[in-house]
Amino acid sequence: WYTNTAWMMYHWLISGLACHATVVLYDGAPILKSADGLDPSPLWKLAERARVTHFGTSPKYLATLAAENYAPGSLHDLSSLRSLLSAGAPVSPGQFDWVYEHVKRDMIFASISGGTEIIGCFLLGSPIHPVRRGELTTKGLGLAVAVMDDRSAPVIGRQGDLVCTEPFPSMPLTFWGKDGDARYHATYFAARREIWTHGDVAEMTAYGSGVIHGRSDTTLKPGGVRIGTAEIYAACENFAEIEDCLVFGAAVEGDEEIVLCVKLNDGFALTSELAAQIRGAIREGASPRHVPHRIHAVQAVPYTLNGKRVEGAARTTLEGKPVKNMASLANPACLEEYRALDRSEAA
Repeated sequence: WYTNTAWMMYHWLISGLACHATVVLYDGAPILKSADGLDPSPLWKLAERARVTHFGTSPKYLATLAAENYAPGSLHDLSSLRSLLSAGAPVSPGQFDWVYEHVKRDMIFASISGGTEIIGCFLLGSPIHPVRRGELTTKGLGLAVAVMDDRSAPVIGRQGDLVCTEPFPSMPLTFWGKDGDARYHATYFAARREIWTHGDVAEMTAYGSGVIHGRSDTTLKPGGVRIGTAEIYAACENFAEIEDCLVFGAAVEGDEEIVLCVKLNDGFALTSELAAQIRGAIREGASPRHVPHRIHAVQAVPYTLNGKRVEGAARTTLEGKPVKNMASLANPACLEEYRALDRSEAA
């Protein structure tokens, strides 16, 4: 898994030594900049040379490969590769298509979802279950995972909160530091007594697989109706004009409106025609409720050091409030641009 020691995937990866797996150490960036543009080859050259069997990455990395038209399967000998795994953010259905077309057809592709605090996964892949497009294959062993609605009733085929209803071995005992017990309870047990509420908006399917729609703290609530962000990101990924994007909610007159910020590829501008196309794609691919009220062009999208988009920090900045834990951001300086976003200048 491409990771540094600050991400839980490092600990997860190293634990593989306990079952006699060989861990590959790589020192350097996963994508290099050259005079001819980006060079996505380093990790795939290593995978070929070391005959890697399990390759761990993120949706952002896969999106960059697709944007660069880099097809590892046709450029490298990946005959040893058995599993391609992705973590850090939801994987769009289109990315499932891309990896099987451009990486390898005969392999397991697994999107996984868990957390640093549990050093594990509530939903993950499996070598004995079928891979279903856009879905996380199955629940983790020993974890009483469910999706609950606002009544704390388990639901299938509907969005709700991802929960775990029974204790599990890797649960934290407390949070480190002052008031650790209180903060631990407020984070995971305040919503439902004796039930771990993880903070993800999810959906369980009739097959036992799951879909992650986004974080609860980044859930959009236009008109008071809760919707996830994953569908908006999925629609934007299909635009060649868009290099990256960020979506969050902004308070307005007792309600909330959806703000979409797009980082455009070189040579493109956020015209009214492009904005209309984006809205149309989101309306068709998700629903009218998902259509953003405001679309802004930005120079950068804020990310954590672990490669996760930071919607909450952008919203907090737009509201003029201080952002907590700035040290966790890879590019905190870019938030100043969000502070100056003007609603009257949006597309």
